[in-house]
Amino acid sequence: MKNINIFSKGDIDMQARYHDYTPDQTYFIQISPGEIRTNNPLVKAIDDFVDTHVSLALFSEKRGNAYIGAPAVHAGMMLKVLFYCYAAGTYSSREIERRTGWDQNAIYLSGNRQVDHSTICRFIEKYPVELRHVFTLMVYVLRKMGLVSYELVAIDGSKIQGYGSKEFTGNISEFRERKKSIEKKIDRLMKETCQSRDRIERKIERCRCNLEKINSFLSDVDRSNAPEDTHTRVNLTDRDARLVKDNGRIYLGYNCQTAADADHDIIVGCQVTNNASERPQLVPMINEVKKHQMESQPDMKIVADAGYFSSENIEYAEKHSINLYLPEGKNEGGLQKKRKTAGRITSKDCVLTTDNGTKQLLCPGGYTAQTVDPVHDHGNYFYRFYVPTSYCQYCEKRNRCHRTFRPGKSKRFNVKREYCDSQLARQCMREKLTKPEGKKIYNRRSCIIEHVFGEIKEYKKFRRFYHRGLEKVNTLWTLVCIAYNFRKLSRYGDTV
Repeated sequence: MKNINIFSKGDIDMQARYHDYTPDQTYFIQISPGEIRTNNPLVKAIDDFVDTHVSLALFSEKRGNAYIGAPAVHAGMMLKVLFYCYAAGTYSSREIERRTGWDQNAIYLSGNRQVDHSTICRFIEKYPVELRHVFTLMVYVLRKMGLVSYELVAIDGSKIQGYGSKEFTGNISEFRERKKSIEKKIDRLMKETCQSRDRIERKIERCRCNLEKINSFLSDVDRSNAPEDTHTRVNLTDRDARLVKDNGRIYLGYNCQTAADADHDIIVGCQVTNNASERPQLVPMINEVKKHQMESQPDMKIVADAGYFSSENIEYAEKHSINLYLPEGKNEGGLQKKRKTAGRITSKDCVLTTDNGTKQLLCPGGYTAQTVDPVHDHGNYFYRFYVPTSYCQYCEKRNRCHRTFRPGKSKRFNVKREYCDSQLARQCMREKLTKPEGKKIYNRRSCIIEHVFGEIKEYKKFRRFYHRGLEKVNTLWTLVCIAYNFRKLSRYGDTV
């Protein structure tokens, strides 16, 4: 076998023939627009939807350049570029600008026009209401196509990081203390002689910038006459963001509420709030789903997890005839928590019932106590149930119920008023979820809504917002949900 030196050309080039090759090309082969639309269903879905269904008159009302001024960037082009880039996982305005220069799909949708990043930011900030109209219109179109049925809707929330640093987070009193410490640090740096003067000036300038942020916030607080002892923590970079806890992490972010239809996991409602608790968000999300519904669906079922459980939510569902599936949380119930002492009887061991509107409590000893007027204790309203000592005197469980039994002193059980008022509704909810149909419906919840967050946060890597303020964040989340629906439309739209 002939030995070949791989580090030298030798005679190997003489053993084969090749086509002429040079990277210095004079032109690139052009792809026709029709070929791009055919090869990419996402591009076709976005192009057809914007051209067919979206009225550009919505965006023309805020333009004042009919007779004077330079021509504006076409609103339809901006919508197509935003929808496509968000669907492709590009969220930064500068990255979108660069993508319209190299991505053939983005070049086609933009009409071979590279959009400036500042134009993209201004468009998002200028048309929050119009983009919400587009989302509503899209849900309506998807329902007309048969992709949305509203037979089963799952609601859930997810925490997403905001555009701010924890460094400038605190309440009013903390910022006043920090202001004093920064002022002391500036005075100390002014007297510093060991370090170089340039280094000291840089440190002083950084401290003065931080001090300016704090002074601006405190001046706004003084004008609003906010109480000094408030515990609400705000961020000076993004004042609408709040500290949230998610999977053991604490960061500045927002609570993104989403409702998805069970047929094709399409988003039919979306909102963003800076309240980390889920309970107050259920009623607004139900109203959001109904607003986008356009046509009523009487047998619509709504399912949510235990984080949304509250008496008010159950009562609202009953009052408005909403078929709600909502499990009770571990710490719910409204009865007193069990004491740490093992074997001690508390109100948790009692059974609460109603008889002709009268609340009754069946103690473990078998006595049925009726409610008395609610009392206010430590910021909470309770119904009190008394078991007379005449009954407790001969009860076998007396020692477990009374710490120290004294004749003439009744045993008292406290139950939260809101729990008593909604006990029947809670009991009906428990019975609904224990039935085979209820279990089957609730088990579908995670398959519907968790898939949505998984695709958005893990598959398309949307894990933080790139704008500040609750209104702008709401607009960005709306764009993310629209882009998600376009991916579903491109996948299932042709099959209907």
